[in-house]
Parts: sequence; structure tokens; C-alpha cells
Amino acid sequence: MRACLGLEAPGGEGPSRTRWYCLPVRPPVTLTEEAEEGVTYTVTVRQPGAPGGGTPCRALKAGLLPRLVRHLLEARALGDATYVPAFLATCRTFARPPALLQLLLHRLEEVGALEPNPVPPETSELQRTFSSVLCSWLDGYPEDFGEALEPELAERLLRSLQRALGKDSEAERRLLALRGALGGPGTGGEPEEEDLQEGEDATPMGGPDPLDILTFQADHVAAQLTRVEAALFLRVVPYQCLGSLWSQRDKKGREGACPSVRATVRQFNRLAGAVIRSCLARPGLRPQQRARLLEKWIHVAQECRALRNFSSLCAIVSALQSSPVHRLRRTWDEIARDVQQSYEELSAICSEQDNYSLCRQLLFQEGTSRPSGADPAPRRQPRRPPEQRPVGVVPYLGTFLRDLVMLDAAMKDELENGYINFEKRRKEFEVLAQLRLLQSVCRNYRIPPSPGFPHWLRTLAPLSEAQSHSLSCEIEPPSEAPAPQRPVKPTLVITHCTELLSSVGSPLISWDRPSSSSEPPTSSCDLLLPPCGPSQLLCRLAQHMKWPSVSALDTAPSDTAPSAGGLSPPTPAGEGLPRGHRRSASCGSAFPTPPTPAPGGPPSDCLILRARMDLHNGSLYKSILVTSQDKTPAVVAKVLEKHGQEPRAAPQFQLVQLLPEGKELTFHATDNVFYAMNSSSLDFVLRPKGPGEPPPPPSAAPRRPELSATFPKIKATGRKLARALF
Repeated sequence: MRACLGLEAPGGEGPSRTRWYCLPVRPPVTLTEEAEEGVTYTVTVRQPGAPGGGTPCRALKAGLLPRLVRHLLEARALGDATYVPAFLATCRTFARPPALLQLLLHRLEEVGALEPNPVPPETSELQRTFSSVLCSWLDGYPEDFGEALEPELAERLLRSLQRALGKDSEAERRLLALRGALGGPGTGGEPEEEDLQEGEDATPMGGPDPLDILTFQADHVAAQLTRVEAALFLRVVPYQCLGSLWSQRDKKGREGACPSVRATVRQFNRLAGAVIRSCLARPGLRPQQRARLLEKWIHVAQECRALRNFSSLCAIVSALQSSPVHRLRRTWDEIARDVQQSYEELSAICSEQDNYSLCRQLLFQEGTSRPSGADPAPRRQPRRPPEQRPVGVVPYLGTFLRDLVMLDAAMKDELENGYINFEKRRKEFEVLAQLRLLQSVCRNYRIPPSPGFPHWLRTLAPLSEAQSHSLSCEIEPPSEAPAPQRPVKPTLVITHCTELLSSVGSPLISWDRPSSSSEPPTSSCDLLLPPCGPSQLLCRLAQHMKWPSVSALDTAPSDTAPSAGGLSPPTPAGEGLPRGHRRSASCGSAFPTPPTPAPGGPPSDCLILRARMDLHNGSLYKSILVTSQDKTPAVVAKVLEKHGQEPRAAPQFQLVQLLPEGKELTFHATDNVFYAMNSSSLDFVLRPKGPGEPPPPPSAAPRRPELSATFPKIKATGRKLARALF
């Protein structure tokens, strides 16, 4: 179908001409619902003349379990192309695989597809559909045919395959191989970490030094992290990420559920623990020395970003943002300015704002496409040769886990009539299909193993939360006053220290060339100093002296690799001075601050709470989605609606958070639940207010903003200049 559009084009001095354009118009689509016994379909019909026009597509929307299994054999004929992969990926949430196979064989027996006699063409087509479904099941989910499959059911499957495909078919050999090698490779079990670490000893005598991280190059650390993370991500079984399975992993009897996802989460926590352990090592270090450790991990995160390893990138950033490391204000003030800017960019990538929107955008823009000539590395990263450019991707699995958990909490498993809600399973399958796509791209990595850093990471014992907090307070006690703010308006900014030193008679130091063995390592420096004489200037230079940045350790050494002993301040050679700090003192504090959401904008974050009613059915919890914009009345209304109560009765109830050790936290009407709640618990209870409870205090009247005197002064100065000039 095409639509014609006429446009008048000027024809110079003559009359205007009309040009006609024929544009294709997509025909409208008609959506209806059809109900049969035990099933509901969504019927899609396009108008005749379009591709697929006139032929209705019947997609299963909801139904009973036998009808869902029956639709496996009918989906292709009805035009429901995505039903079989969506069913195979999500069926474990509502039934066990052996029960589904029993129903499938029972359906074949009903139509006579398993009879030894010749069958009519319709039954023959049904046999071919059955063999196609079973082959897809064997290829994608071989663990369903392991030890959980009874011998009698396995024999029935073999006979069915022989009737459909003949004896000694590829599917029959595959099924026999799975039955003979239970628990072998590809069964979806937990990855063996020894396979990923080249069989090293997992419990050596004595742990490694946390400061040994300085002996590894940043690109080497990122490459080995990417190698381990890629191997773990390829072993992830996508359906184990489903919210209904992952959210119940800590319940009694499900301690071993979702093993492939647990292995990835364990690697994430191990890396984050190593970052915290190394950054808090040796409490006696000076802030300038400890800043080198933070810079080292920021450089590693940059290299992970260049390799598209978003999992390790988020682990490092989350560790640097943890409370024990985040509160080290004096240490963060010593971070180089360019490193601090890179850290802020990496933090924005890992931000949870808008449900990891930036991380998702980069993941699917760079992860699922292969740039031919453009270098995918972000700015401030060196351009790599074509043979060294990353070709794989490792996503942060927490993004998909969060999507699936929230989807499971937001949509019902069953409709009111008892039908299984398969629309929910289709939406879950869309997320699982993204994981499958990223796994196919992840196979493109080719990183050779190296035993040094993986051994250090695996054998470094992590700190507990109490130990981390204790060490952090020992490094910078909470009672310490914050560092004084630097002056906003500098009197003198020195940007070339070589000219300054030559003017006072000191030997020149090269700030750009790598340092030699006879002189200390140096770098460019930006210092904020008041005007003073040469002798006072040298004294102030000594006071503002800061030790080298860790970026010097990320360049390939000429003879030997730097050791952890490089944390010690350099010894001046002759009359030379140690190098200064590259960040200008006028730049303010480099201590990172969390972003604040714009007033009136969309919610920057959300979480799921568990709430119950303090009534006769008070033991029933419901999942409630709370955003950063919700106050107590809105949350109370959501709880009432979830429990089938009238939301307008919210003023008659009060919201209480149940804390450990029997403690409680009561919320007032003006409280923002997202920010006011205690992070130690997600359990809430809704109680009726007492008859004598006073109403909430009225909010104070908004104050009028005070007028600033700056603009009138500028206006008066402008009038004086105008009178003087004109």
C-alpha cells in the first residue's frame, strides 16, 4: 500500500511545478482476543496486501498447563514464532521439566503420533514438530535430561525419537550421551574455579601482601580480570537469573540454587573485597601514599572499560564508593586531577540512576556491534592497535538480575481464572534473550592466561564489614576536623616549576621525561602560593610537596617491575626536589560526592519492600515498589492496594519498619520512606492508628528567597562605566 504526496516546487521565472512522491504506508494491525477451553489467544491480523497480510497470528496469552504444552506442537502452524524458545527458557518457574515431558508425550499418544503403523500427513507433520522441539530442548537445556529424568521416561523419549526420526539419529545419540555422562560438562553446574585459575593452590601458606597490587601493570590486571569474568559469564545459565528463582536462593532447601549465577556474584564480591583490602592496608601510610593505591585501581577500572568488561568495572567502582574507602577524605584530596575526572566518568557509567541507563546504552552500543575503523575505547584511553582492540563484552549481571526481580514482583504468575500468565514469561524471555546475545559476543575474547595476578586475587583474604570500618576509622578518625578549604581566589598560580626553580638557583628537573636512577621521579605540578621571597618559596614548596602518582607505575618498566616498596617517598638527589602534585590546589576537594536528583524530575532510584498488614492476616507479606519520590502516604496507599484494601483509607494507618533485635521505626506523613528507612531491613508492617493519636504537625510556610545584593551592585557599576565612557 502506498500513499501519494504532491509538493509544489518553484520553476524559476516560469510557473511552479508539482512533484508527486509515492510513500509506502504500513497497513494497520488488528488485535483481538480469542478464548477457548483452557487457553486465551491474542490474534494479530494485518490487512491484505502487506507481508503476512490476511493470515492471522495466534499467540498464546494465558492458559492451563496442558494447553501450554500442547501449544508447543501447534505454535509453528499458528504463527507464534517466539513461543517455543520462550517456553523452554521460562518453564521451570511453573513446572518441573519431567512433568512437562510427560505431558508432551501424552499429547503425542492422544493423536496417535507414536503408533508403529504408517500415519497420515497431519500426524507426520506433528512428529517432525515434536522432534524439532526436543532437539532444541536437548541443545539448549541438556541439564533437564540428567539424573532428574526417570529411566522409564527416558526410554519413552528414545522410542518417540526413533518413531519420529528413525533409529540412530543425532538427537538419539545426544540423549544417550547425556544419560551416560550425568553431571558432565555443559550440565549447567557451578564452574570449577580451579579450571579458571590454571590449577593453582587455593590455600597457600600465608596470605599475599595487599600492596602487591602495585607490582602489576594496570592493563595486565584488567586483561586477567576480563579472562576470568568472561569464562564465568559464558557458563551462566540464563534461566537461573529469573526473578522467581534468584529471589528464593536464600530460602531453606534452596542453598544450591542458581549455581552459575552464584559463581559470577562470588567473583564480583571477591574483586570488590580485594580493592577494599588493599586500599585500607597499613594504617600508618600517609594520605599521599594511600592515594597511589586508589589511583592504581582507577587505572585498572579504565582498562576494564576499554576491554568492555563492565562487571569488573562496576566491582571496582562499587568498592571505591563503599563507606570505609569513600570516607577517607584526606586520601581522596591527594588524587591527581585527571585521575579524579576519569573516576567521575566511570562512576557515571556504573550509576544506578534511571536503572543503569548509561551502562545499558554503552553495553548494547559497543557490545553488540563490531566497529571497523573507530576505536571503541573512551577518551583519555590510549588508542590501541587493531589487533589489540576488544572484540568481546562482559556485562554487569546485576543489571539483568534487578530487571528480572522487579518484573517478577510487578506481574502476576497466574490470572484470576487460574490460567498461567504467559505474557509475563514473554517479557522475561526478552531479558534472557539479551543475555544470550551478549554471551555470543563474549566468546570472541582471546586472552592468554597469566598466573601472577589471579593467584594474588584468589588467595587474598577479604575483610569483614566490622574490620573494614575499624581500619578506616584508624586511618582517619571520625573526630578529625575536615581539611581546611583552599582559597577560592589565588594570588599567584605557578604552572611551570622548572622556571621557578631556575629563578631561585636550583638545578632544573625534567617534569616530562621518565626519571633516571640518579634523580627522583617527577611530574608536572600546579601549586597555589602567595607572593614571597625565594627562601620562603622553597619552604612552601616543601610544605606542599606530594609524592608521585601511581600513573608512573602503569608504564612498562625498562628493567624490572616496581615493587610495593615504591610507596616510600623518594629521596632527593643533590639539590633537586621531589616532584609535586599535578592537581592544582585551586581545584577544590577531590572527594567524590553522590549526585543529587533534580527537584521534580523522575525518580533516580527505587527498591522493593516487603510489607504486611497488622490484622488477622498479618503474616502475609507483599512486595511493594518504592521510588525515591514516594512519601509515607503514597507508600501506605500502595500497601493497602496490594492487600486488597481501599487506598483512600491511608490516613487511618501508620507505616512501621521492623528492625533487628525487635526494634521498630515509625514513619510520619512528611517522611520520604526511601531515604528515611534503615538499610538493615526491608520488612514493614501497616498498623491502624490509635484513637488518640495526634495529627501530623503542619509543615512550615515556605520562606521567600532573600534577594541578593550582587545584581544591584553590578547594575550601579555599569551605570558609572556608561557615564564615564559616553
